[in-house]
Amino acid sequence: MKTYALLIVFFAATIASAQAPRAQPQPQHADTNTILIDELPNLKSDLAELRAMLNVLASQESSADMRTSAALQTNRKMWQVIIARLAELTQRMDAMERRTESPLPKK
Repeated sequence: MKTYALLIVFFAATIASAQAPRAQPQPQHADTNTILIDELPNLKSDLAELRAMLNVLASQESSADMRTSAALQTNRKMWQVIIARLAELTQRMDAMERRTESPLPKK
């Protein structure tokens, strides 16, 4: 359970930092995009692992007693929200990667 709490804090911080408005000059922004794009494979891997853990949690829910089942169901719902948000971030980063790979329009 402690691991889940640490993961939640980590992902909440990641999401908050990704959404925080930044007043940076353009070159710094380009470096940030590069770093995020470099991290995209890791994020996808983490997302796949979280989905697998969610499936395990769902399978454990069916064999638990009523009280434990309610707690597991709450945990499962919480993880569904986190995983959905991470999937959305991954999609946005994929789109950003596609934009940076396409040639810049000539002026």
